[in-house]
Amino acid sequence: MTQLQKEFKSAELIQPTVLTVGVFDGVHLGHQALLKETVRQAVVLGLASAAVTFIGHPRLVLGKHRELPHLTSIKQRLNLIKAIGIKHVVCLTFSEELAALSAEQFTDLLVSHLSMRRLVIGPDFTLGRDRSGNAAILKDIGARKGFSLTVVEPEQIDNAKISSTLIRKAMTQSDMERVHQLLGRCFSLEGRVITGEGRGMGLGIPTANLEIAADQALPADGVYATRALIAGQYWPAITNIGTRPTFGGGKRSVETHIFDFNTQVYDDILEIAIIKQIRPEIKFDSVDSLKKQIEGDILRARTILAKAEC
Repeated sequence: MTQLQKEFKSAELIQPTVLTVGVFDGVHLGHQALLKETVRQAVVLGLASAAVTFIGHPRLVLGKHRELPHLTSIKQRLNLIKAIGIKHVVCLTFSEELAALSAEQFTDLLVSHLSMRRLVIGPDFTLGRDRSGNAAILKDIGARKGFSLTVVEPEQIDNAKISSTLIRKAMTQSDMERVHQLLGRCFSLEGRVITGEGRGMGLGIPTANLEIAADQALPADGVYATRALIAGQYWPAITNIGTRPTFGGGKRSVETHIFDFNTQVYDDILEIAIIKQIRPEIKFDSVDSLKKQIEGDILRARTILAKAEC
């Protein structure tokens, strides 16, 4: 039994479903429209709502990108999809085996294993080998295989189609307000707290150093007003993303100083909501100059966070 067969077998659904398919990286407002329509139709038709998402990006497997940073971890993605009301979320590994399937072969699997009775897609959606399964083809396949098709118009903001690519571009420009607008929520990072070099403690400004996945999309290097989620409660914080040039530079890192917080969080999973950039990362002439700047950054972060809606 192949990996794909095992995954479909373990995800077997008996109750007929209204289903949508996609990477859903970021679960932005465009994705949310598809997912909400899937839930709505499932309620109207008395069926179960379901979504298929992929571990690994199709573009990477198909060799179109050497690197494509993810906006959300798979854990975040699943939680966000379920929060919309999708009853069943199925994760499939996007492999060469899956990429080789024709649109008809893939929909056969969706019908036989996930009991698909209706498929909800966007107008530009394609499925199957060589992206051959467009809306017209899928409608024809559905007429023969016993499922119907719903096409949902894309969500737009300022005459621009909302997309993960648009969000990544805004992040490279440190435009977190735009990122939040496209996501419909704060952008957040999560990672395990690991041992750092102790420089923050030496400055009297201790930081939690996050271990971030190599394929995680990050905003441009700089200092950000943030909120740290700890045990279900958000704490005001300031986060530096960058290479710490004042100390000679090095590997890109994410360090967070949590205000008015003294509890040990080492080895915990920390989620950081990034609200707004305070300044770009710069090299200081002395450690004292850096410390003075950070103290000013903290004051500014408190002001930003007191007013922030995100």
